[in-house]
Amino acid sequence: MNDPGKVVQRIAEQLEALGDAFGEELFRELGRAGTPRPKEQSGGRIGGRARTGAAAGPPLDIYVTPYEVVVEAILPGLGGPHQVTVSLAGPAELLIEAFLPDRLPDGLYIQRERFVGYCVRMVTLPATVLPAASARYRHGILQLRFPRATPGSGGEGVAVLHVPPTGG
Repeated sequence: MNDPGKVVQRIAEQLEALGDAFGEELFRELGRAGTPRPKEQSGGRIGGRARTGAAAGPPLDIYVTPYEVVVEAILPGLGGPHQVTVSLAGPAELLIEAFLPDRLPDGLYIQRERFVGYCVRMVTLPATVLPAASARYRHGILQLRFPRATPGSGGEGVAVLHVPPTGG
């Protein structure tokens, strides 16, 4: 017969792994179902591992103008352009990858909601765009402006954008 404490620990570890794979939405749904969330330990860790935003990716706002598709990603704390890569994987497929450093060298988090570590977000844009874009990072927000492609303009292609090291 299995030790009940070990069974509960194994279930908590499996829930944690699911949470890492599916993000905070899973914990909200489990909470509604009456399942307790694993306790956070010091340093924003659950079960000994740092929580990251790898599953959910950065929050985005996307809007269109008559001539552009604009994407704004919330990426607080970037130390430089080497910590973010933006790729256009097709005429309307955008991939944002970033590494957000842990900002607390010493101490104990009382509450921690911002994600740290590697995060990635793939999104389908609402319109076909050209692989030439402008990028700006200011006050923790990465703004990408893509010119909209007109039919027959050859907007297909792959581009990697370089984010200028300005603002923060």
